[in-house]
Amino acid sequence: MFQRIIFLLTIIIFIGCDKEIQLPLDPNASLLVIDGSITDEPGPYFVKLSKSIDIGNTNGNLFLVGGFLSIIFALVKSRSRYR
Repeated sequence: MFQRIIFLLTIIIFIGCDKEIQLPLDPNASLLVIDGSITDEPGPYFVKLSKSIDIGNTNGNLFLVGGFLSIIFALVKSRSRYR
């Protein structure tokens, strides 16, 4: 009985739904990608700026260099309902 259940599950997995969808993406669009980690602890913080590329494109990196990035912290007082 256990072997039949395993067999049926295997068949269901391999015959499952397969529907291809086309997303409306512009392959020539180059978007700004911001990747970094900023915490509430003292720095230094590292932020990497780059440009997005087409998935099939393997030509070099598109890191942005020579730019200026300003990280501004806002001091916010919060009150807790639970004391």
